[in-house]
Formats: sequence, structure tokens, C-alpha cells
Amino acid sequence: MSPQRVLNLVIIGVTGRMGRAIVRAASELPDKLAITGAVASTTSESLGRDAGELAGIGRIEVPVTDDLAVALARANVVVDFSQPHATHSNVAVCRAARKPMLIGTTGFSSDLTAVFDAASGEIPLLVAPNTSIGVTLLTELTRIAAQALPPDFDIEIVEAHHRMKKDAPSGTALALGKAAAYGRGMPDSMVMQAAGLAAGAALGRRGTTPTEWHAAAGGRSAAGERAAAEGRAAAEEHAASGGCTPAERGPAAAGRDQLPNRSGERRQGDLGFAVIRGGDIVGDHTVLFAGTGEQVSLAHRATDRAVFARGAVRAALWLASQSPGRYFMRDFMGLKTGA
Repeated sequence: MSPQRVLNLVIIGVTGRMGRAIVRAASELPDKLAITGAVASTTSESLGRDAGELAGIGRIEVPVTDDLAVALARANVVVDFSQPHATHSNVAVCRAARKPMLIGTTGFSSDLTAVFDAASGEIPLLVAPNTSIGVTLLTELTRIAAQALPPDFDIEIVEAHHRMKKDAPSGTALALGKAAAYGRGMPDSMVMQAAGLAAGAALGRRGTTPTEWHAAAGGRSAAGERAAAEGRAAAEEHAASGGCTPAERGPAAAGRDQLPNRSGERRQGDLGFAVIRGGDIVGDHTVLFAGTGEQVSLAHRATDRAVFARGAVRAALWLASQSPGRYFMRDFMGLKTGA
């Protein structure tokens, strides 16, 4: 039996949290993967540094570069966890080089759907707002529950992430919303409307920040007010120190800053989103089906972003052997949901 071929992996966004986590996850599979390219933005202060040292695993003799085209020369598969404003160009370069590509970046414009579809005619392309195996299963369970439960069960999606996450609702929350909509026979446009990310979003329901939730519950503690003020100050400081504007971060981020407020009774068929940002929360997602006298709750909690990195690495290994086409994590796991 011939030995298994080691695949060459290029990581885009290697200096970020997920990029570094993927370096560590790939190092756990030396008989299957070798990192041969580590790409960052042209303004990164880490250009020229060793990707392994950045990830805390020691030297791997792969310097960080801003030249994606050159990095792709030896690649068998590419994983992109960079920034949404770079997604379009990254796809174009990978498509031109005919390299399989997994995109874990979130917050990009829905206009890229056509770009993804075109690229998938020439390369295997997997777009995943969340590469966790558990979240992929949660998405399928959400579709099943939405289809099985009567329409008078209201659907609410609650997500929580660390204070520095830029897009809201999260890409995972939107994917869960689309799974629920698919189960109910609703169009994706209703999900974007509910999340405040579509034209006419003023008619939709707004994702709620922790401060707004507390105020709506009837009280504002001094600690809560201080935390809210500190959170606003931190966000302003981040923007002033070079963080992207909402428009630059993509529609999901802009939506969080501009989400309309809507009061009044809930309409049957509404899909709701609630957003929490704080601390170092890795990622919590809950889908609540609230009926009269009973509730069904489906949830996933990540306590270590290594689960996303390991899922991405395993999916990338699978993707490298696929034919050109558009793929999702459900395809990697063999699940059925069409969301």
C-alpha cells in the first residue's frame, strides 16, 4: 500500500486568531498536511516573520507574505480566514491558480454569491460561516425542528461572541436562520430582513445588545452602565486605531450599527435575532422554538476556537480531492440540509 500523500496548505489571514489556530491544527496532522504558504495583508506588521512562531509552535520555515499568487505555486488547498473586503480578490487569485479553496471569513456582501458560483465552476469552493462539526449538526437539527414544529412556535436565534467580533448577527446565526427558514418554506430574504441586513429592514426585528436587553427588562445597574460605556469606548478606540468602518467590514457589521428598533407585538412567522458581544466568549448559539406552554431549545457552545480550526483543516483535506463545485460543511459531513 502506497503511503498517503501529504497535501500542501496555504493559509490566508494567518496572523489572525483563526489563522494562528489553523497553523496549530495543521501541525497536529504532519502526515497529512504541510503548511507551505502563510499570507497576510500588505499592512501587516508580521510580514517576514515565521508563521509557526506567530502561532506559538516554533519555527516551521514558512515566512508570512502578502503575495498570495506566489504562495499558491505549491498549494494543494487554500484556507481563507482573512477579512471580508479581501474575499473577492482572494477568490479571484485562487480561481486563476485553480486551487481548491475553503472560506471561513464572515461578514462579506451577499453580492459575492455570484462570484462564488462562477468560481465553483472551475475550482472546489467551500464557504462556511462556521467550521465546527457541532455547529454543522446544529444547523441540520434546526432545519428538522423548523419543519416538524407547527408555525405557531416562534423562532429566536441568540448568539454571543467576544467583544472584538466585527459582524453581527454572526455568520453562523444567519446560517441557522436560513436553516430554519428552509424548514419553514420561507425565502432567505426574510432572514436578512429579520437581521436588519436587507433593504426595508426597518420592518424587521432587531438584534439586541446586552445593554438594550437589560433596559428592556426594567433596570439599569451602575455596573451595567459602566460596562456599556467601557464597551463603547473600547469600540471607538479600536476604530480610531485602524479598525475598519462598518461599511468596510461588510453589510453584517454595518447592519449591527444601523439595525432599526421595532416595538409592538410579534407577528406570526417572524424570525428573531439577539446579539451579545462581550469579554472573550468564543461562540455561543441557541435556536429557541417557543410555543404556548412549551419550548424547544437547540444550542452549541464553543469554549476553544481550536474546534473551528480542526474542523476547517479536516474539511480542507476533504475538499482537496473534490471536483469543481460549490460545497458546504454539510457536504463534508454528509448531512442533508439545503440551508
